[in-house]
Amino acid sequence: MNAIPPVSTNPRELLLVSGASGALARQTIEQLLRHRPDAPLIAATRHPDQLADLAARGVSVRFADFDRPASLDAAFAGASRMLLVSTNTTEGSARRIAQHRQAIEAAQRQGLRHLAYTSFATAGAAQPGPVAADHAATERLLRDSGLGVSILRNAFYAEMLRMTLPLACASGELPCAPGRGRMTWVARADCAAAAAAALLDGFEGRRTCTVAGEESLDAHALAALASEVLGVPIAAVETPPDQLAQAWARCGASPGMAALFAGIDGATARGEMEIRGSDLRALLKALPGAEPTSLRAFLQAHRAALRAV
Repeated sequence: MNAIPPVSTNPRELLLVSGASGALARQTIEQLLRHRPDAPLIAATRHPDQLADLAARGVSVRFADFDRPASLDAAFAGASRMLLVSTNTTEGSARRIAQHRQAIEAAQRQGLRHLAYTSFATAGAAQPGPVAADHAATERLLRDSGLGVSILRNAFYAEMLRMTLPLACASGELPCAPGRGRMTWVARADCAAAAAAALLDGFEGRRTCTVAGEESLDAHALAALASEVLGVPIAAVETPPDQLAQAWARCGASPGMAALFAGIDGATARGEMEIRGSDLRALLKALPGAEPTSLRAFLQAHRAALRAV
């Protein structure tokens, strides 16, 4: 990653965050309001009515729908630096990539100088998997755009543990694929802080940053840590890959979630989810007092939800 300069953004430079009704964007906006309360800010969203509280705090809430490109020029007007939060659609890659293309083209038309994008940790792989493929395609669009770009390759959210660990607490078992593959997690709040930093640190060129936690745990280490913090005995149970979905179903996962967890377990066992090196701490230097969240601290903060069944 390129060296990160100290905060140097013009305090009157207009910043924009897309997808502002979503959890990551909303947390990013809160970070911006905390660390640069004097910076004018646009919250772009399909649901302006849900952000009346931000409007009351001086944020310019604007309607923007990436499926309606005519809405984007007015939404982006005047902005200099933008966070493009990757969209969440269940209708396939083609729509998601088209949405991102519309946003990037609108940013070009409106003369934005810098665009930060929330990508995925493995988007740079030679053959990105299903989770990363849309991000890889968007990264190619950004490289061809001529814009200044900060690509933020986020690791898996630690919040996914709020889906798996309650099942493990109830059953006493944490299914995993054989082997000692490790997963590197990151708290969503840390991704939001990194995104805010990318808007505020004044970087003008092009960079790719890995946003991940500083610990990589295999399933046995995760089970041991969760047992200690949550006060519930949990054992990692190595399970043949073709039986993982059934194992998660026996723990109480729905069919769709069981298949998702099994796929992640398999990728972890193959070493695809371990991230070696993170730029998170360097990015957070732009936010005085910000520090990465340890996995132990995350589990402690969410203890009640993680124990719930």
